[in-house]
Amino acid sequence: MTIFYKIGPPVASGLGKINPQCINLQLLLDVLEIIRSTKGFKLPKKRSGYPYEVFIAYQAFVLLLQRSPEKTGEWLNEACKQANLSFQEHETEEFSNGKQRRSFPDQPALSRCLKQMEAQHCTETFWNQVLFTHFLLLSRLGIVNSDVILIADYKEEKCKKDKNDAYCFGTKEGKMKHKTLVFSVISNGLHQVIANFKIYKRQDKPPLFESVLDKLRIHDFTVKYALLDRGFYRKRLLTMFLTRKITIIIPGRKCTQTKQMIEDYVMETGSRYCKGSMKLKYVKGKGNTYLWFDILLVAKRKHQLHEIKKDYRKDNLPLDKASRRVFPLIVLLASPNGISKLRGNESYIRNLYRLRWNIEIAFREMNKLGFSFRIQGRDARLGILGARSLLYNVWQVQRHLLRKRNPHERDLELDEFLGKTHVHRGVEYVSFLEKIKTDMIS
Repeated sequence: MTIFYKIGPPVASGLGKINPQCINLQLLLDVLEIIRSTKGFKLPKKRSGYPYEVFIAYQAFVLLLQRSPEKTGEWLNEACKQANLSFQEHETEEFSNGKQRRSFPDQPALSRCLKQMEAQHCTETFWNQVLFTHFLLLSRLGIVNSDVILIADYKEEKCKKDKNDAYCFGTKEGKMKHKTLVFSVISNGLHQVIANFKIYKRQDKPPLFESVLDKLRIHDFTVKYALLDRGFYRKRLLTMFLTRKITIIIPGRKCTQTKQMIEDYVMETGSRYCKGSMKLKYVKGKGNTYLWFDILLVAKRKHQLHEIKKDYRKDNLPLDKASRRVFPLIVLLASPNGISKLRGNESYIRNLYRLRWNIEIAFREMNKLGFSFRIQGRDARLGILGARSLLYNVWQVQRHLLRKRNPHERDLELDEFLGKTHVHRGVEYVSFLEKIKTDMIS
């Protein structure tokens, strides 16, 4: 059996758009070795002589090199042959006709693997296991701790119009899109994507939240806060977080009541601290039940509340414009270990919610990795997003460790991580690979 994960890239002549000589392939391959050692994948057997984790590397390399799968496969195959290395599981290196086995899969093998995973409906499970296993690795290495902040948001991608496609959503502008529910966490100052779920029409979302929370709880992670977008303002979802004693911070809904709260505050006839409620089910003998929460008015980015009110008093700002600079935050206090009151924690709550923008930044950066809009298959797109998420996570870990080593050093940019610039400062954060590989959680 000739499986080998220590492949060195071939020598590149000159520095083009991407210099393969500068790409830290070793780091990614070491991560794959950790994933392989967990043996946590329940995937269908296949005839190909390549293990599934090799195809993780394949999709990741396509994004790293920003080349076609065909050219990427040939490039890696030549790199393996020159180093006399192979990913094949077969002991026989030659066929009966004298042809040699490929050291690395080709593009048809990748396509067959993706089609088989799609047919078995396991693309989503496969990549979510990869991402969460990587997060467990960071926990074992002490890079993240047990306290996490959960962030959830939708990533949308353009798609062709198909009324019969349950995953095809329409927009107000008349365009079509695919929606993916992305979960990420912040722990010890490090942002990591841990799960991606493809969304179909009229899908029940709370079970997806529950599955992520259960997985975190089983592995001894404690979710203190959940930072959500306005689109998750739903009775069942908020009640579920309250039951699990997780404090929620979410923007207030756009309605007449919220607008009036903001205007009253700007005109100094109302308070910055308000109360809101959501009507729940009717209980016989008691009437309607309500979910009560606090509302905190904060200033939008680059603005301050006292400056907004001051400009309004001096007639430098009309009421509607001044109101648009104020942002209502719903705070559902539930965690006994987190904040227990609004007063005195205003700046903390505002800065805490601003951490939600980490996922928006992640979407922006991941869009630079390949061009998935050219691929219309739903599972194929989900697989590409999984590979993007893995690369984003590795990049964020390297940034985190570099910042910890030297706080005054400039942050490691994505182009530098990919090897697009002359300077390359990769950090091998899996140096304890051999020590933990034998007892890694599956």
